[in-house]
Amino acid sequence: MTFREQYQAFARDLRESRVSSDREYAPYLSDLEKMLNDCRLMRKDISILNSKETARRTQEQLLQRIKQDFWKKEYLLRITNFFFMHFYEEWHSTVPRDKFLTADKFYDDSELDIKLLKYLQSGEDESAKKTRPQIKEHFSISETALKKHLSKLQDGCNMLGETVKIEELRRAKNTYDSTVHPVFMALDLSDVYFLTVVVPRLAKNTMYCESAQRLAIKTHEQLSDYAKGIIDPIATNEGQNYNASISSWQQDLAWFEKSGKPCTILYGDSKQPLTGHFEMFSEENFVLDSGERMKVDYRKIIEVRKPE
Repeated sequence: MTFREQYQAFARDLRESRVSSDREYAPYLSDLEKMLNDCRLMRKDISILNSKETARRTQEQLLQRIKQDFWKKEYLLRITNFFFMHFYEEWHSTVPRDKFLTADKFYDDSELDIKLLKYLQSGEDESAKKTRPQIKEHFSISETALKKHLSKLQDGCNMLGETVKIEELRRAKNTYDSTVHPVFMALDLSDVYFLTVVVPRLAKNTMYCESAQRLAIKTHEQLSDYAKGIIDPIATNEGQNYNASISSWQQDLAWFEKSGKPCTILYGDSKQPLTGHFEMFSEENFVLDSGERMKVDYRKIIEVRKPE
């Protein structure tokens, strides 16, 4: 039987499956078909996999093809494994039954760390927290490789000057979470100028000035000496200071305003704390617990914290 015949049977079974875990692969069927065509496997007989050497070459060929698609790597690995395991009994391979392709040496360390950080983001939905088996299956990696990367991220690792960490939420369930959003962009100097000079200028005297300043500083830290030589004189004329520190309450203020979560603020000359929540894009931007609304000038906020 050829790979094409096996693919057609696999695609039919997948589309007709009533198992939700199977149906999640369906959107990637066309990618799998294209990949098998690109590797010139469709016309070959699946019996070639009975040879350990041919099976190894096929694995390497498929892995090299999958590497070309950065954003779909995990899904292509998973559907490829699902495809080969679908007719496992028919080719009697010496490859372990649980997967045809493994990704232990597939990613470089920094790439997998970034993908893990993104995959583990789940917000406040407890049901969305990821377990070790879920993580291992999603990335098609071994328990050993998974342990290495999770330990690294739990201890904290450096990415372009930033220390990032994940949190183990429930040890008994081995669930993990990440609140880090790693974004690395290849920018031209006009984009850099916009982020480091224009955005802070536009955000000046607004609720977002500290967030804009933080974004500018983080961008500036990654610039080459050449880029800094062009940006810094302009920034100096704008009064921009990339060495300025940002106090923690101002960082929290941006979070409370963004999320709308309850907070307590010390404001102006008042010695009485105010408890309520911020509302974006409203002139009376602070709603007290009593329901009363007031306009808050964030520059007069002395402190912000979670309600007791």
